[in-house]
Amino acid sequence: MKPDLYERGNKILDRYVKFNEPDLMQAIHHTINDSAFIGNLQVVNRIRKADELDNIPRCPILEFHAPPPNNTDFDMLNCLFEWCRSQYRILSENYKVYAIQETVVVINPNTSPNSVMTQEKMNQRNSEYNNWIKTTLTSI
Repeated sequence: MKPDLYERGNKILDRYVKFNEPDLMQAIHHTINDSAFIGNLQVVNRIRKADELDNIPRCPILEFHAPPPNNTDFDMLNCLFEWCRSQYRILSENYKVYAIQETVVVINPNTSPNSVMTQEKMNQRNSEYNNWIKTTLTSI
């Protein structure tokens, strides 16, 4: 996922810097260069595979592999989505433009999203992982 995202983002930054709004260029730059969340997504599968090979009991939930998106990440991604929506509206007035279905899932910030793993199981796996870390650090 990430190499394609970076390649496309960098092409936009290189080719269209004179033509696009500064807010859009900032959002693209942040997403491909400054977002720790997006930056870490490329290694999540490698971490999980390494954990399996080395019998590391890390919980197989994203929050245990990557930092959560911060407010700037959300703001920049929202800027990109808003730009796409506005360009679609402009282009569809004079051209046949294929609509892309947009699915928005609203998650209550006061509750955790549903998971395949129960909270009890996540706590157990997290406890096993923390014990593994303590054991590993004391044996070094």
